[in-house]
Amino acid sequence: GSLSIVAPERAFSPPPYREPVDVTLGSLATLVGFDLRPAQPRAGDELAVTLIWRAEGTATESYHVFLHLLDAQGRLVAQSDGVPVEWRRPTTGWLAGEYLVDRHALVIPADSAGEAVLLAGMYLPDGARLTTPDGADVLPLTRIPLGDG
Repeated sequence: GSLSIVAPERAFSPPPYREPVDVTLGSLATLVGFDLRPAQPRAGDELAVTLIWRAEGTATESYHVFLHLLDAQGRLVAQSDGVPVEWRRPTTGWLAGEYLVDRHALVIPADSAGEAVLLAGMYLPDGARLTTPDGADVLPLTRIPLGDG
């Protein structure tokens, strides 16, 4: 048999993004910023969210990224969870200073109304979450008006 080893492409300069965040989770990663398309999503839209992470170190365990969209009552209406960069770049292989472009898609339910909030974070499969310097285990990214409600 044969063995093929492919090293991931690495970027050490930040890619462009529209919305700055600049909050560190644990000592592992800083969410530098994000992009949202469409920029003004509505109920029924597929929401494309691109998170820009900067690695602050290499994890000894593989953290997952979550994106949660909560309605005005705090109910989860859409989510995306998984290993960063479409399951291809586990945090156990990140290098300090590296930037990672992490794309996610959420479908906003067609019957959604009111205002939703988009949240992001990182967690281990056992549920333990990384926290910000002020102790929060979730990063509020933006509020999204969804229509009447």
